[in-house]
Amino acid sequence: ALACAMVWIVAARPTFAEPIDDRDIRQAIDDMVAYLYRVQDPETGAWLRSPYSAPTSAYVGGETALVALALVYAGESFQGPRLSRAIEYVWRVDPQTVYVNALRAQLWAKLPDDFHQRLRADVNWLVAAADAAGRFHYRQPMSPTVAGPYDHSNTQFGVLGLWEGAKRGGGDTGVLALNRRHCHTVQLADGGWAYSTADHNAPATATMTAAGLTCLLIAQSQLDRDRMTVAPAVAEPIDKAMAWLERNFHGAETFGRNAHTYYLMLSIERAALASGAKLLNNHDWYEAGARVILERLVRDRQSEARGSIGGDTINTAFALMFLARGRAPVWVTKVKVPGQAWNNRPNDLEMFTRYISDFSEKAQNWQMLSLNAPPEQWLGPPLAFLASDAAVELTGQQKETLKHYLDHGGMLVVSPDTGSEAFLRSVRALARELYPQWPIRELADDHPFYTTLFRISDKRRRLKGVSNGARELIVFADQDWGYELQADTPGRGETWRLMTNIWAVATNRGLLSPRMTARFASPVNEHRLKGAVAVGRVIYDGDWLVEPAVWQVLARRLYKHTGMTIEVRDYELSLLDAADDRKPQFMHMTGVDKASLSDSQLDALRAYIEAGGTVLVENVGGRGGFTESIERQVSAHLDKPVAPMPAMSQILTGEGSAPGGDVRRVVYQRYAVLHHGFTTRPRLTAIRVGGRPAVIFSREDLSEAALGVAHWGIVCYQRESAESLLLNMLHATTSRNAVATTVVEGAAD
Repeated sequence: ALACAMVWIVAARPTFAEPIDDRDIRQAIDDMVAYLYRVQDPETGAWLRSPYSAPTSAYVGGETALVALALVYAGESFQGPRLSRAIEYVWRVDPQTVYVNALRAQLWAKLPDDFHQRLRADVNWLVAAADAAGRFHYRQPMSPTVAGPYDHSNTQFGVLGLWEGAKRGGGDTGVLALNRRHCHTVQLADGGWAYSTADHNAPATATMTAAGLTCLLIAQSQLDRDRMTVAPAVAEPIDKAMAWLERNFHGAETFGRNAHTYYLMLSIERAALASGAKLLNNHDWYEAGARVILERLVRDRQSEARGSIGGDTINTAFALMFLARGRAPVWVTKVKVPGQAWNNRPNDLEMFTRYISDFSEKAQNWQMLSLNAPPEQWLGPPLAFLASDAAVELTGQQKETLKHYLDHGGMLVVSPDTGSEAFLRSVRALARELYPQWPIRELADDHPFYTTLFRISDKRRRLKGVSNGARELIVFADQDWGYELQADTPGRGETWRLMTNIWAVATNRGLLSPRMTARFASPVNEHRLKGAVAVGRVIYDGDWLVEPAVWQVLARRLYKHTGMTIEVRDYELSLLDAADDRKPQFMHMTGVDKASLSDSQLDALRAYIEAGGTVLVENVGGRGGFTESIERQVSAHLDKPVAPMPAMSQILTGEGSAPGGDVRRVVYQRYAVLHHGFTTRPRLTAIRVGGRPAVIFSREDLSEAALGVAHWGIVCYQRESAESLLLNMLHATTSRNAVATTVVEGAAD
């Protein structure tokens, strides 16, 4: 160990060789939208760059329908003068092919109810175009009772069009039933599908396997909503297809070497979004596709093709649709427990996500992720959903992954399929193992889960939960929510209202960040560390460790800017006056409820700060009386007043602090503003010793904000403000006093 002052260095901005974030995605979307408008035909409002767009072509209107659909997904208003002209052009054409009618159906489905008559017309055309086996070729068959030539590409588009109709109460699910039987019949032994069965020796392809899987998932969504469990005859083909993609998907490499790269991307995305898959063969499919698009996008501002995929309108539209659809925020993760009955209701979250997207008027996604996945993959969605009809048994590593997710701001909703008591007993035991300090208790009548958007007055609907005092960690549903979400009419019944309230609390009433938004900085590279600065956590009688992962998260941001990490040590409050050369100069004392300190503890705190130490006292969650009670006791014991933090304090100016910066103006979460008034000034107070703020008090939450928790009801700063305040406090302390710093042999400069 070497005593030295910590050096703060500004890191370079990441490139595409490093993790992609949403700023890159948003810029690419903006550039592609601008390109597509630049090449729009000024007279007709159409896109006519493809040879298939000629007025005499059977595909007339297809290119325009595809581009218009991509623009709508990208957030462009259908009422805009240029897009509205394109939409009217699409309606005026009279296409005679499955591709064009299916694209039009998908376009109408994204528009208001005024367009649904058009949707019904195209869906009826598609129903007539299906052959006797529920398959599709390019055109309508000569006789609907005769099985004619077909292919799985047209079939996928036809099924997608029918699905849009079915989701809105129209269409013919009989075609979906026929199509499912066909997909079962012609699925290859390895689990994939070929373009068609005309060539019996044709191998499976990634594009057609994704298409076949999508068709099966759509049929399952529409035909099996009232099933209590998934029939083996239904599950087996889906599982085989997923296994094929798992074996054959290799991330960006798979997309990059395919002759139909952007069509493949869209096919993979449809299958992944329908199944909820976040990873395929341990690759993030969205990140892989985005990387390929960003690398191939024309960025030269002098080029006419700027913002395009090589100047190709159709590929650009495919790429735009991929980025825009997949970019929607992921609000929940369905917990996959390999080898156990975790997916009896495969469409529960799919149905609720469809409903909540309409309810909030913001597109949202759900995902499925195995507990065997790396813990880092779990960070992001604020909610996780675990359901089964049998006791669950987790390995030690799976328990660590789940706890890592919960400690980093996540919340688990537990739903017993068929009301299974065995399942509930197993999860209750798991909760006690993960959080023995916090009991399972019934939620109070005024809990936000009963009041936030809908008032739940039915006394029979009582939830139980595990809380750290500031937020819920685990919530136990009172009955089989999975079946009700999958089978019931969206929005009806108390289960839908309860789940909507939970969604509202966990997402700050729908304020979610897009998929690729980096919630935390990249992990610390242990081989490139320059050293570590110590932070102490204060132990006292009570819940002293409410959020254990805060300084792990802050260590990542500190490392990004300085190459340094944070070493956390725990200290008994009554021993803070003990001689210890390694004692940190900065201590963090957290709690929720009021606490009472003894004279010996207050004496030890006095000795610590008079020796040059600094203590932050924080009310985690911003509710309860913890900070107020400690502030009163410390002020009286030291006989010193508590005063607002001066605007020119180094803690607020961030002088010399690259990771923190100037936080004299901060941003609060919306709940804090609504309930405590608008201000941009940090509400920190302090007791000064020797002219410096020696004991800092925060009645507003910093810890949960730094974890990215934005639950409705928490009084806190936004994440960036909270992180900066905490790092500024650390820097102000360590730049004033020498700190114990571990030097790593061979660390990079």
